[in-house]
Amino acid sequence: MKKKLLAVLIGVMCLGAAVACNQAGEEAAEETAEVVEEVAGGVTEEAGEVAEEVVEEVTEDEEMPTAEEEYEAVKATLTYMGGLYAVDENCDLQIALFRNTDGDILTVVSEGGAVVEYGFATNEDAETEDGTAYTKVIFGENEYGYTFDEDLTTGLVVDKDGASYKANELDEEEAFAMVKSTIVVE
Repeated sequence: MKKKLLAVLIGVMCLGAAVACNQAGEEAAEETAEVVEEVAGGVTEEAGEVAEEVVEEVTEDEEMPTAEEEYEAVKATLTYMGGLYAVDENCDLQIALFRNTDGDILTVVSEGGAVVEYGFATNEDAETEDGTAYTKVIFGENEYGYTFDEDLTTGLVVDKDGASYKANELDEEEAFAMVKSTIVVE
Protein backbone atom coordinates (compact mmCIF):
# COMPACT_ATOMS: atom_id res chain seq x y z
CA MET A 1 0.00 0.00 0.00
CA LYS A 2 2.83 2.33 0.77
CA LYS A 3 4.13 1.68 -2.67
CA LYS A 4 0.77 2.53 -4.20
CA LEU A 5 0.46 5.67 -2.15
CA LEU A 6 3.99 6.69 -3.10
CA ALA A 7 3.26 6.02 -6.76
CA VAL A 8 0.05 8.07 -6.60
CA LEU A 9 1.87 10.90 -4.84
CA ILE A 10 4.64 10.84 -7.46
CA GLY A 11 2.05 10.81 -10.24
CA VAL A 12 0.19 13.78 -8.71
CA MET A 13 3.45 15.64 -8.30
CA CYS A 14 4.41 14.94 -11.92
CA LEU A 15 0.98 16.02 -13.10
CA GLY A 16 1.25 19.20 -11.03
CA ALA A 17 4.71 19.86 -12.43
CA ALA A 18 3.49 19.34 -15.97
CA VAL A 19 0.57 21.74 -15.44
CA ALA A 20 2.92 24.29 -13.89
CA CYS A 21 5.36 23.98 -16.81
CA ASN A 22 2.56 24.38 -19.32
CA GLN A 23 1.29 27.53 -17.58
CA ALA A 24 4.81 28.91 -17.39
CA GLY A 25 5.31 28.20 -21.10
CA GLU A 26 2.09 30.05 -21.98
CA GLU A 27 3.08 33.00 -19.80
CA ALA A 28 6.54 33.06 -21.36
CA ALA A 29 5.03 32.95 -24.85
CA GLU A 30 2.70 35.84 -23.99
CA GLU A 31 5.57 37.88 -22.54
CA THR A 32 7.71 37.15 -25.60
CA ALA A 33 4.88 38.24 -27.93
CA GLU A 34 4.49 41.48 -25.97
CA VAL A 35 8.24 42.20 -26.15
CA VAL A 36 8.32 41.44 -29.90
CA GLU A 37 5.33 43.73 -30.45
CA GLU A 38 6.95 46.56 -28.49
CA VAL A 39 10.28 46.18 -30.32
CA ALA A 40 8.61 45.96 -33.73
CA GLY A 41 6.48 49.01 -32.98
CA GLY A 42 9.54 50.94 -31.85
CA VAL A 43 11.55 49.94 -34.91
CA THR A 44 8.68 50.89 -37.25
CA GLU A 45 8.28 54.24 -35.54
CA GLU A 46 12.03 54.88 -35.61
CA ALA A 47 12.25 53.91 -39.29
CA GLY A 48 9.45 56.35 -40.08
CA GLU A 49 11.25 59.13 -38.22
CA VAL A 50 14.54 58.39 -40.04
CA ALA A 51 12.78 58.38 -43.43
CA GLU A 52 11.12 61.68 -42.60
CA GLU A 53 14.49 63.20 -41.62
CA VAL A 54 16.11 62.00 -44.87
CA VAL A 55 13.31 63.54 -46.96
CA GLU A 56 13.67 66.82 -45.07
CA GLU A 57 17.47 66.84 -45.57
CA VAL A 58 17.20 66.11 -49.29
CA THR A 59 14.55 68.79 -49.68
CA GLU A 60 16.67 71.34 -47.81
CA ASP A 61 20.01 70.40 -49.40
CA GLU A 62 19.00 69.83 -53.01
CA GLU A 63 16.71 72.53 -54.27
CA MET A 64 15.61 72.29 -57.88
CA PRO A 65 17.90 74.28 -60.16
CA THR A 66 16.54 77.38 -61.81
CA ALA A 67 16.29 77.50 -65.60
CA GLU A 68 19.35 79.78 -65.63
CA GLU A 69 21.40 77.34 -63.49
CA GLU A 70 20.34 74.44 -65.69
CA TYR A 71 21.31 76.40 -68.82
CA GLU A 72 24.74 77.28 -67.37
CA ALA A 73 25.34 73.61 -66.52
CA VAL A 74 24.40 72.52 -70.05
CA LYS A 75 26.39 75.36 -71.64
CA ALA A 76 29.50 74.26 -69.73
CA THR A 77 29.35 70.89 -71.52
CA LEU A 78 29.08 72.34 -75.05
CA THR A 79 31.61 73.79 -77.49
CA TYR A 80 30.19 75.88 -80.32
CA MET A 81 31.35 74.42 -83.66
CA GLY A 82 29.56 76.85 -85.97
CA GLY A 83 26.21 77.70 -87.40
CA LEU A 84 24.40 79.34 -90.29
CA TYR A 85 21.25 81.40 -90.80
CA ALA A 86 19.36 81.94 -94.04
CA VAL A 87 19.72 85.42 -95.51
CA ASP A 88 16.62 85.05 -97.72
CA GLU A 89 13.56 87.02 -96.59
CA ASN A 90 11.38 83.98 -97.38
CA CYS A 91 13.26 81.76 -94.94
CA ASP A 92 14.27 82.25 -91.33
CA LEU A 93 16.03 78.92 -90.82
CA GLN A 94 18.97 78.74 -88.40
CA ILE A 95 21.20 75.72 -87.75
CA ALA A 96 23.75 75.60 -84.91
CA LEU A 97 26.28 72.84 -84.23
CA PHE A 98 27.86 72.02 -80.87
CA ARG A 99 30.21 69.31 -79.62
CA ASN A 100 29.53 67.90 -76.15
CA THR A 101 32.12 66.58 -73.69
CA ASP A 102 31.74 63.05 -75.15
CA GLY A 103 32.63 64.35 -78.62
CA ASP A 104 29.09 63.96 -80.02
CA ILE A 105 27.60 66.63 -82.27
CA LEU A 106 24.44 68.33 -80.99
CA THR A 107 22.41 70.08 -83.68
CA VAL A 108 19.84 72.80 -82.97
CA VAL A 109 17.42 73.94 -85.71
CA SER A 110 15.29 77.06 -85.39
CA GLU A 111 12.52 78.37 -87.66
CA GLY A 112 10.39 81.42 -87.05
CA GLY A 113 12.41 82.29 -83.98
CA ALA A 114 11.58 79.00 -82.23
CA VAL A 115 13.61 75.83 -81.91
CA VAL A 116 11.89 73.10 -83.92
CA GLU A 117 14.50 70.32 -83.58
CA TYR A 118 17.49 69.67 -81.38
CA GLY A 119 19.54 66.71 -80.33
CA PHE A 120 21.90 64.11 -81.74
CA ALA A 121 20.74 63.82 -85.34
CA THR A 122 21.76 61.36 -88.01
CA ASN A 123 23.94 62.98 -90.68
CA GLU A 124 24.27 61.95 -94.33
CA ASP A 125 25.99 63.39 -97.40
CA ALA A 126 23.51 64.85 -99.88
CA GLU A 127 23.28 67.17 -102.88
CA THR A 128 20.92 70.00 -103.74
CA GLU A 129 19.08 69.97 -107.08
CA ASP A 130 21.90 72.05 -108.61
CA GLY A 131 24.54 69.55 -107.40
CA THR A 132 25.90 71.42 -104.35
CA ALA A 133 27.10 68.97 -101.71
CA TYR A 134 25.77 69.47 -98.18
CA THR A 135 25.31 67.61 -94.89
CA LYS A 136 21.77 66.33 -94.40
CA VAL A 137 20.66 66.43 -90.76
CA ILE A 138 17.92 63.89 -89.99
CA PHE A 139 15.59 64.14 -86.97
CA GLY A 140 13.13 61.27 -87.42
CA GLU A 141 10.96 62.31 -90.37
CA ASN A 142 12.29 65.89 -90.58
CA GLU A 143 15.43 66.56 -92.62
CA TYR A 144 17.42 69.78 -92.80
CA GLY A 145 20.84 70.54 -94.17
CA TYR A 146 23.82 72.84 -94.24
CA THR A 147 27.19 73.42 -95.85
CA PHE A 148 29.88 75.96 -95.13
CA ASP A 149 31.79 77.70 -97.89
CA GLU A 150 35.59 77.69 -97.75
CA ASP A 151 35.63 80.97 -95.79
CA LEU A 152 33.49 79.31 -93.06
CA THR A 153 31.41 82.49 -92.74
CA THR A 154 28.94 81.78 -95.53
CA GLY A 155 27.24 78.73 -96.94
CA LEU A 156 23.77 77.42 -97.43
CA VAL A 157 20.99 75.91 -95.36
CA VAL A 158 18.36 73.44 -96.55
CA ASP A 159 14.87 73.49 -95.08
CA LYS A 160 12.69 70.44 -94.41
CA ASP A 161 11.09 70.79 -97.86
CA GLY A 162 14.50 70.45 -99.51
CA ALA A 163 14.76 74.10 -100.63
CA SER A 164 18.24 75.62 -100.21
CA TYR A 165 19.01 79.21 -99.18
CA LYS A 166 22.20 81.25 -99.03
CA ALA A 167 23.35 81.63 -95.45
CA ASN A 168 25.71 83.62 -93.25
CA GLU A 169 27.60 82.68 -90.13
CA LEU A 170 25.45 82.44 -87.01
CA ASP A 171 26.82 84.37 -84.04
CA GLU A 172 27.85 82.18 -81.07
CA GLU A 173 25.69 84.19 -78.68
CA GLU A 174 22.63 83.64 -80.89
CA ALA A 175 23.45 79.92 -81.12
CA PHE A 176 23.61 79.59 -77.34
CA ALA A 177 20.34 81.54 -77.07
CA MET A 178 18.81 78.73 -79.18
CA VAL A 179 20.16 76.17 -76.68
CA LYS A 180 18.83 78.23 -73.77
CA SER A 181 15.33 78.18 -75.26
CA THR A 182 15.35 74.35 -75.05
CA ILE A 183 15.87 74.35 -71.27
CA VAL A 184 12.64 73.69 -69.37
CA VAL A 185 12.70 73.18 -65.59
CA GLU A 186 9.39 72.25 -63.95
